[in-house]
Amino acid sequence: MRAYRIQQRREISRIFQEGAFWRQGPFKFKALTHDTFGMVISLSKRVGNSPQRNRLKRLFREAVRLQSRPLPAIHMAVFLTHALNEEPTLIEIQGLIAQYFQHLQEQKDQTNEPTPP
Repeated sequence: MRAYRIQQRREISRIFQEGAFWRQGPFKFKALTHDTFGMVISLSKRVGNSPQRNRLKRLFREAVRLQSRPLPAIHMAVFLTHALNEEPTLIEIQGLIAQYFQHLQEQKDQTNEPTPP
């Protein structure tokens, strides 16, 4: 999973400034097209104490690793700014990631549709 992590500040800033926004519940996503897959996870200190934040990060990384379909060629950011009522399970986060990738695919399909003459 380390291969997927985006570490350059310039690239992270670019994702947050120019990325396409999508929200699902308390989770927010931004993505930019790129030639490879990359991911950054940002959790506010208001989310909980450090073990809770670290667990959420691990769950997101594991959910991406377990994706059955090929990963899209994007750089994505996942962020959470408020505390959760309950901690999500791995299955819930896998569903969230799958929904997001489906959303990206639908957007891509819409932009590739030929216009009628």
